[in-house]
Amino acid sequence: MKVKYQIFISSTFEDLKEAREQLIKCILEMGHIPVGMEMFSAANEEQWKVIQRQIDDCDYYVVLVAHRYGSMENNISYTEKEYDYALSKGIPVLGFILDNSIEWPPAHIESDQIKKEKLNLFKDKVRGKMVSFWKNSEDLYGKAAISINKAITTYERPGYVRSSEALDKDLYKELARLSSENGELRSRLEEKEKQINQTAENQNKELVSVMQNTDKVISIRFKGEVEWNRDHSLSLLEIFEATSLHLIVEANEEKMKQAIAYAASGRADFKTPNPVPNNRFSEWVSDLFSLGLICPSTRKHSVNDSNKYWSLTTKGEDLIRNLRKLKIYSGLSTVVIDDIANE
Repeated sequence: MKVKYQIFISSTFEDLKEAREQLIKCILEMGHIPVGMEMFSAANEEQWKVIQRQIDDCDYYVVLVAHRYGSMENNISYTEKEYDYALSKGIPVLGFILDNSIEWPPAHIESDQIKKEKLNLFKDKVRGKMVSFWKNSEDLYGKAAISINKAITTYERPGYVRSSEALDKDLYKELARLSSENGELRSRLEEKEKQINQTAENQNKELVSVMQNTDKVISIRFKGEVEWNRDHSLSLLEIFEATSLHLIVEANEEKMKQAIAYAASGRADFKTPNPVPNNRFSEWVSDLFSLGLICPSTRKHSVNDSNKYWSLTTKGEDLIRNLRKLKIYSGLSTVVIDDIANE
């Protein structure tokens, strides 16, 4: 007998829209029924009763937590209030907390100190039950599928069955209604995915165009030469490509400077380990940082290590991945960053 389970999704809303959509998609594709309360703010007693009834009808409860505690009523956020209610009703709860290593938009990070403290306490509470830590929406999809399946296996719940396998006509009507809602949700998700993909594609094209048309003069000091050699130039896109291979994990600024100088000149006989001017290099790094492609590395180093280290952001990883794919599909298997790696 095929059983469909109703799964309640709770979270703060604006900062976790994409994550919620991915979780809804996961639940739908598993053949179960997602329930969200986006249409209710739970700002008064009547709406809270509606939310309670929805949680009562659910088989499992899922909470998403990032860096927002959310709006409060009676000194508790609506998300935590829902979580506590699900626990009080004996409903199996699954927590998904954003990994602390992930960069997150400042606008979506709690600034109020009291709310920060409450958020940390709430995360501790969530960690006391089944919990997973996610890094992006794709990672959340996979971990949610595993955790939900595990919960279904571990905690038996009534769920819903096909009308031919059940005697309750009211249950059949409810399944028909939920099936219709699922169809609408699928259509909305598909349309949303198309919009997101199209927006991302347009943004990438615009970014690449801007970087291709931003030229930088590359001054280099070679062995045996007294003056700076200013006969070379690279576009900002070429500078990004030249350094990106090293930045997949992290690279110090000395390594980045050498990669840029090599990409511009094809030579490696530099006069010093820092073959390009510091002020120019700082300008290029600032440009890439401003475009959201690189960020200071968060990896720990020896206290005696005074080097500055940089890494690719998620946006930077996506861009270099797409650029590499285009080169591979075009038959351009040998590019500047490959040459540098083989030095």
